[in-house]
Amino acid sequence: MEFTNIYVKNLHVDVDEQGLQDLFSQFGKMLSVKVMRDDSGHSRGFGFVNFEKHEEAQKVGASPWLCFMEEAPSQH
Repeated sequence: MEFTNIYVKNLHVDVDEQGLQDLFSQFGKMLSVKVMRDDSGHSRGFGFVNFEKHEEAQKVGASPWLCFMEEAPSQH
């Protein structure tokens, strides 16, 4: 099965959808970007990036660039 959705964990609390889009735009066209939030609107420290093509998502998995976040999410 070919995947197009990427799970992104350990996001800094300040990373929003625009930040994820900026970070992952080098890999290809994205259909959607989502940072998951709690009921208070705080980041839960993970999100999803959905690419148009499997090959674009696959580039992310093959990239050593994945360790781009410096901190684990803070607890609220």
